[in-house]
Order: sequence, then structure tokens, then C-alpha cells
Amino acid sequence: MERFGRYVLFEKIGVGGMAEVYRAASVGEAGFVRTVAVKRILPTMATTDNYVKMLIDEASIAAQLHHNNIIQVLDLGTEAGLYFMAMEYVVGRNLGAVARRVLNEHERFPLAAVLYVVEQALRGLAYAHTATDATGQPLNIIHRDVSPQNILLGYDGAVKLSDFGIAKSDTRQTETVAGTVKGKPAYMAPEQLNAGLTTRSADVYAMGVVLHELLSGRRMRTGSTDLEVISRAMKGAVPTFDSLGIDVPTPLAQVVYTALEFEPANRWPTADSFAEAVHAVQQQLGMPYNGSQLSLLMGSLFPQEIAAEREMASRMAQELRQLRGVSSGSFQQVSQHTPRTPLPTGEVLLQAGIPAQPSTPSTSATLSIPVDLGDASVRATPPGLPGAVLTPGQGTLVAPPATGKRGALAAVAAVLVVGAAAAFLVLKPRAGGLSLTSEPAGAAVFLDGRDTGKTTPAVLKELDPGHHEVEFRSPDHTPLKLAVEVVAGETNPGRAVLTPAEVTLQITSEPGDANVEIDGALAGRTPHALVGPIGRRVKVRVVKDGYAPQATELLLGRANTGWAVKLVTAGGAPAGLPTPSPAAAPARKAPPAAGKAVISIQSNPWARVVLDGKDTGRFTPLLDFEIAAGTHKVRLVNDDEGARDEFTFSVKAGERPAPYVRVLK
Repeated sequence: MERFGRYVLFEKIGVGGMAEVYRAASVGEAGFVRTVAVKRILPTMATTDNYVKMLIDEASIAAQLHHNNIIQVLDLGTEAGLYFMAMEYVVGRNLGAVARRVLNEHERFPLAAVLYVVEQALRGLAYAHTATDATGQPLNIIHRDVSPQNILLGYDGAVKLSDFGIAKSDTRQTETVAGTVKGKPAYMAPEQLNAGLTTRSADVYAMGVVLHELLSGRRMRTGSTDLEVISRAMKGAVPTFDSLGIDVPTPLAQVVYTALEFEPANRWPTADSFAEAVHAVQQQLGMPYNGSQLSLLMGSLFPQEIAAEREMASRMAQELRQLRGVSSGSFQQVSQHTPRTPLPTGEVLLQAGIPAQPSTPSTSATLSIPVDLGDASVRATPPGLPGAVLTPGQGTLVAPPATGKRGALAAVAAVLVVGAAAAFLVLKPRAGGLSLTSEPAGAAVFLDGRDTGKTTPAVLKELDPGHHEVEFRSPDHTPLKLAVEVVAGETNPGRAVLTPAEVTLQITSEPGDANVEIDGALAGRTPHALVGPIGRRVKVRVVKDGYAPQATELLLGRANTGWAVKLVTAGGAPAGLPTPSPAAAPARKAPPAAGKAVISIQSNPWARVVLDGKDTGRFTPLLDFEIAAGTHKVRLVNDDEGARDEFTFSVKAGERPAPYVRVLK
């Protein structure tokens, strides 16, 4: 606990390269107390003018925003030479943490909750985009860092957009340095990386990525390095839900694909129109949802965390009462350690003043300090005393017995130096522990690079408090490293969900240069390297004009390294494989609906299909796609290879023309 101006800082809840964030209380007159978050610039950065301006910019921009879905900035100032800002404190978790908890419970994020959260966040974003100052002058704010980490969900069902630290605004003092990237590459729009163009449409795109990830339950863009993620972001490729095997209602999928259009002009024009589209889908699907329902969901996901929050609120209230009692009595200063913070090893200086010397000699001297030390082992070595003891509980410093009046007074003086007492305490914090589980179980556990000899589920005891690295290793899975913090006197849980390792399977054909389709989508031409996770089953089809197509189902694994296909002319069968039975033949295709036609499009290479200016959300080969009769314009786009093609065609009602085959350039 630390007194910082009119705030009391209780525990550090976050730290970055520029500032640290505390859970704090704003203390006013007549016992008024409000829980807030205090973001304070790091002492090492306090003299760096640019960092100070960045903090001021963040506070100045956010302070002008007053909306239920945006974190409110309450104060900006300096204390002890350090700039700080005080913000509304949301008791809850960020959207990224909530999504991870949902996945850890082997569930999908409830669709109604997804729609509600995204719509609320979009409402806050739309307000920020159109906000004006007191004179009605547009602030022209662009968030630039929309991501799950910056969308906060309260245990009470609140949805808040946060962190305008790198937001762009006409009132901003600091400017972006040319060539630097502002934001998280995984959520950035292609034009931000390709041309350095940042508009409100980039925020719309980022929210589209957030919605895509919530619906699919996985990252939309992945890569082993930031450079790889940036490369994919620049190309703007968007995996369809069908290709991921995710069942998403078609109207909702189209809303997402529109938000993720490569060209900004083809996206939702505003955050508000995006929100309205999400709301319309919610109504169409009959999924009403509100904050009370979100609160119930949060309660089911975080029961232990909510209980800990209540306990923390009680502790804060108790310590504030003690602080008020101490500040009105004899003692002038109290320890700055909170019970939630591990006490450091080493020497800590405690200072106190006493109103007068004891009038009666005693055999011991006692200093009561209102700090709960738990059962930490603490010894004190005041000057001239053989060994004073700081007892557990409320931190009572007791000098050893001393005989005679002079000895007693000397003991008191040694422990409490009148006006500026000094007692050096050597603190040895309690050990902590970790309770570790993994999926799958049986993973070997490494702590700070050393093999613990244990496999999950495992409990590690007698660990030094502080930051550690835990690595989980399991056969046929990619090793996973987690940063954990051990807290003195506590055994904290840790859970790892391991990803199956990837293997490469070579698909070859004789003759070569045949099309390879994976799960119905054109993946390349033979020879083709199929890369996927161990244990995945894929349907593979090899097709070449003039030859009978061959298909099989493969299980990816270390023992399965390839599939060699010998193609034969149409009507024959591949050597070594059984002839497909009549039951396996495709069913007769139904005729088109009234006023409709059915088309198929193939391309080399594969491409995203944009029909009449709108992304269909489908890729070539596009088979048996129903379309209204008339004239249509098709744009085929392969961002991975920078290849495109456009053509126009006309179809009549009931028609099923031969497939359109295009070569992209």
C-alpha cells in the first residue's frame, strides 16, 4: 500500500514499457472512497519528454469521451515528479482472457453473447469516431489498437473499449514516426501496412478480425514471428468459416466478410453501420441478449476470480480504515507493502515517530504497524540490540528484554528513534507454488529451463516468489512456454492447451501437374506438400483433364509421409486402389430454383470470388453456386500470389452452363 497524493495504491495490475497501472482508491472528504485505476509513468521514463507527452495525449483524448462503452478518464496530474492518470476501474477481464477461458472449458463462445459484446464495443467505437469538443469541432479520433485485449468485460455485464494510448486525433501532441507501426499486426488493416494509411475504416477492419476470431475460436492470423504475421496481414487473405469447418449463419458470415474487405471502400462505411448490421443479425436469429445475461456468463466462467475480488475489496476497506486511524494518531508513516504483494528479500526501512518517551521503564519496546504480514518470517536488527523480532499478524516489532531502567530506555530508543526512527528488517518471503494441468495430460514440465521430473497434472512447491517460465512438452505436440508469477504463500493454477505438431505429407502424381483438392478446395498442383497438424483427417482429391480423378482420406501423422497417385485415362482405375463403388457416386444434382441458374467457376491458382462487387465468402473451385438469372461480373482475387482476373457472363433461368475456367495473372 502506498499513499500517492490523494490516491492510495494497493496493488500493481499491469506494467508496460512506459507506465505501470495500479488498482487504487481515490480518498476524499468525509470518508469518500472510489476504486480507480492509476496509470503512472515509470520513474525511469519520467524525464523522457516524448513518453510524458504520450501519457498526456492518452488522458486528454479519452477525457473528452463520455460513453457507457468507453473507459472514463477521471484525472491527470503529477505527484512526486511522476505524471499519472486516474481511470474508471472495471472489475472484470479483457475479452481475450474471457475467450481463452471459454476455450479452456472446451466450449464455443455463445453466439448471442458474441453479437452483444461486439455490438456494444462498436457503439463505443462509433461514438469515439464522431466525437466533438465543447465547441462542436470534430476530434477526428481513430483508435488504432482495437483488439480483444482492449475490450473489457465487467463481471456486472459492462462492455468497455479502453486504451487510447496510440489513438490518432487532431488534438494529439506527439506524432507517429515515419516507418513505425502503430497497433497489433494481427488486427491491422492491409492499407495500414501497405501504404501507411490509417482511417476509421482500419478500426472497422480490426473489429471485424475480433468478430471473426470469436466466431471461429482461433486466431485469424498466425505466424511464428511478427514479420510473418505482418506479411499475411498485408495480403489481406481471410479464411472463410467453411474452410475452417465452423458453422456460422450465412447472414452473419457476410457481415464479417464485409468488415474484412481488402478495399476500405467495400467495408462497412462506419462503425455504427457495422453495429447495426450485427444487431440486425441478432434480431433475425432471434437471439436477444443484455448485460444481465453477460454478467451471468462471466459469473459462470470466473467464480474464483469474483470471490477474490470481493475479498480484495474487503481488504482495501479494512486497510483504508486502518490508514485513517494511523494518520490521525501518533504514527506519521506506514509501510508501503500491501498484503497482496510479496515482501522483498533484503533490508526495508520503516519509519515512525512517538509522541513522548515511556514514562515507566519496561523490559520491551513495541511498535505496532498496521500491515498484515501473514506468517512471513521476519527479523529485525536495530542498532545496539542483539535481535528484535517482527511478529506475524499486525506487524508488531518487539525489542528483546532489557534489564534496568537505562536498558529499557535504550531498547525503546533503539527501536524507535524519536522523530525519525529507523529499524532495518531483513525479510524472507514465504515460498509459493504452482498447480499445473495440460491438455492433453502427461506433458513433461520444465521450470526456468530445468526438467522438474514431473508430468501434468503436477504441483510444484517451495518456489521463490516472482516471475518464472514454465514449459510443457508432449509427444506429437508443439512445446508451449508460459510466463507465470509465483505469489508468496499461495499455490496458483496454470493450464496449457497444447497444439498438435505439424507434419508434411507429399502428394505426387503420374503424370504430374494435376490439381490437388483438400477438403473440397483447390490447394495446388502436384507435386504438392500438404502441411497440417498430427491427427487431422483430410479428404484429398487429385484431378487432371483426360484422367479419372482419384480421391482418398488421409490421417496426418509422422508415419504417413506421402501419397503417390498413378492416374489413368478416364474410365480406368488407379493401380493399387479399388474402383469406387456406385454408392460412392455423387447424387443427381437438383435443378435450379425458379428464376435462378447454377454456375461453377474454376481458376488457376485458387481465388476468392467477388460477385457483382460483393465478396461471396467462397473460393474456387466454386461448384454448383446458385445465382439469379441475368448478367453478372466476377472478380477473382488471390492475395497470396498477387493474382487477379475479372470477367462478365450472362445466364438464363434454369440454366447450368459449363464451368467457367480462368487463369489469373
